[in-house]
Amino acid sequence: MPVLVLALFNYVTFKRHYSGRATFPWDFLGGYHAQSFGWYDIGGVTAPASWLPWTNLGFPAFLAIQAGGWYLPLTLLHALGVEYSVHVATVFQALHVLFGAVGCCLLLRRLGSPLAVALFAGIAYHYGATFFSNQQHVDIVRAAAWFPWLILALHPEFLTRKWWGIPAAALILSQLLVCAYPGAIVSFAYASAVWVLLQTWQCKDPVGRRRYLVLLSCAVLCGLLMAMPKWMPFLLNGAVGLQRESFDPPPVGNMALFTFLLPYLSDAVPGDPTMRSLWLPLTVFWGICWLTPREPLARFGLAMTVFGLVFCMLVPHVPEFLHLLPGGAVSRFPLADWRPVIHLGLILASASGWQRLLSGSVPMQSALVRSAVMLLVFTAAVLAGVFHGFDGESLVLALATGAVVLALALVVIALSSARPRGRMVSGIWAIALIVVTATNGYMYHRSQPLTWRPAWNSDVEMQSFGGHFSDFTSGRQPLVIERRPARAVVGGNLQDAITLRDSSHYNHCYYSHRYCVFGYDNLRLSKPHQLLLSSLYGEGGGALLAFVSHPQQLLVIPAVGGDTVPLLDEALATAPAIGDSTGVKVSFRKYSAESVVYLVETVRGVRVIENEIAWPGWRLRLCDTTGRCGTPVEVEATSQSLRTWSIPPGKWTVNLEFVGPSNVPGYLCYVLGVLIALLGGWLAFRRKKAADGA
Repeated sequence: MPVLVLALFNYVTFKRHYSGRATFPWDFLGGYHAQSFGWYDIGGVTAPASWLPWTNLGFPAFLAIQAGGWYLPLTLLHALGVEYSVHVATVFQALHVLFGAVGCCLLLRRLGSPLAVALFAGIAYHYGATFFSNQQHVDIVRAAAWFPWLILALHPEFLTRKWWGIPAAALILSQLLVCAYPGAIVSFAYASAVWVLLQTWQCKDPVGRRRYLVLLSCAVLCGLLMAMPKWMPFLLNGAVGLQRESFDPPPVGNMALFTFLLPYLSDAVPGDPTMRSLWLPLTVFWGICWLTPREPLARFGLAMTVFGLVFCMLVPHVPEFLHLLPGGAVSRFPLADWRPVIHLGLILASASGWQRLLSGSVPMQSALVRSAVMLLVFTAAVLAGVFHGFDGESLVLALATGAVVLALALVVIALSSARPRGRMVSGIWAIALIVVTATNGYMYHRSQPLTWRPAWNSDVEMQSFGGHFSDFTSGRQPLVIERRPARAVVGGNLQDAITLRDSSHYNHCYYSHRYCVFGYDNLRLSKPHQLLLSSLYGEGGGALLAFVSHPQQLLVIPAVGGDTVPLLDEALATAPAIGDSTGVKVSFRKYSAESVVYLVETVRGVRVIENEIAWPGWRLRLCDTTGRCGTPVEVEATSQSLRTWSIPPGKWTVNLEFVGPSNVPGYLCYVLGVLIALLGGWLAFRRKKAADGA
């Protein structure tokens, strides 16, 4: 029943998305969609690619951290043959909002809340700002959706009651580690540690406490192992080819606090509109005034809220302390990373308060005094927001909503005082709480559609991608060809090309197997790509751009001297070899994602530059006409980050292959994690049965 109710609200909210008339904006239509499509299209889980060749001259697949690789729901879609179109991705994203709401509802049920209160909590989480203001960021939304499930999985009852507790907890943790933004992973790790400490402190039985910690350790270990197919190649690569980003995350300003109540798209709030909202339905804040810290649910919620607010609002102001924390410097968006923690904490605390009020546990005099105080605080906060630049319409809507919530609370107080203490008031008032919460959430977000509800139709698709997804995918080129064609560039000159390097028009490179100079990829960690970009900005950038845009080509340069690309004759753009190419004959045998083969015949020793990016892991092997091959050697890089190698006189088959970190260790870790989880769950359940029988 709760799942059906939540599904109904989810469908009403995202009806346009489910029907294909709306989608999510900006980054959602950029690299998030293109990389996910490309990762599964080129191999997927069964044959994961080591190199993604389509955009930015190609890059190692383990750098596609935000592509959704090894994410089981996407793997299932791929296995079922479902093409990951924009509409499928949109529906998939909307279902994550429902998934997060169901997780929050189940968490409250596990913590002992009545069904109505648990449903209220699920709806409040469903309408939290993350799932609306941040919809362009797929990994942030998925992280928020999994977070309540993670907290549920770390509860002692979840781990100890059934044999599947450990396997399920390990699965939940592994999927969060696979799909979540790295900054959110760090935030959730600290929040989970606080949650575990609270649960351990709550348990008064030393034997039960030890058992919980042992099972928890087993589940966490297995979850980490099961996430290794994604993270092991990255870890095995180490620092090779990577640069560490050095930045201090921007502190969250005090103006963001007003977005708990007021619109986040107001000009009064600085910063990215997707990264500045803390909003929750007003009923959440009103419920907090009924709680008592003596109840465990209230303590859990308050602890998580305070912890999240401190790390979101205060810690970024002290970067020296932040860099001392393990993983503290990973977060680029403190508000987005800590918001699910703050929201879940507030909802737990509010659920505790509403539970007390609906059960008649709040004395009438105390309830009236608390209502008056809350009304004063709420009115003062709204008026302060208006004085700080929020418009009057925001004031009217917030006050009207506050009046409705106050009226609901007063009716519940009146009915509670007329009934025996401890009994639930009429179910109609619990339903009213749910309806008011959902209505408040729906109306608030519907009034701000920019970040979550843009229209989607044929014209918008053409504007976003420069064509239609179906046309691109139906005309896909084979993965293995003889010679790479010219790379596509968006922009008519060097400056435009650099400015538009993140254009979503590059998505078609993944969809149609088209090779492109740039793309909507996050490659800030890649040294070679950053060096290439800086070279394009520098002197000779135009010649470099022209060269890498050409069809597959070798530039013959002197054995000694500079290795920068000179100004080239565009009449030779399609020539196999250019530069000092007298006596050099080049033909093309194979071009694929991870392997390139040339046939080179030269009367003298020469040095060549490929119009391909150099990344550690590309290896060169020369084979003569008799089939004898030399030892593979690492391909060198030019000062502009292109591949370069030398070849002696003769006729040679030149084999280049990208050998990245192996996926095998990650798969072995996954299998080991599954086996340990199953064995640990079975042994724990068997021991529990034996203890219960004794």
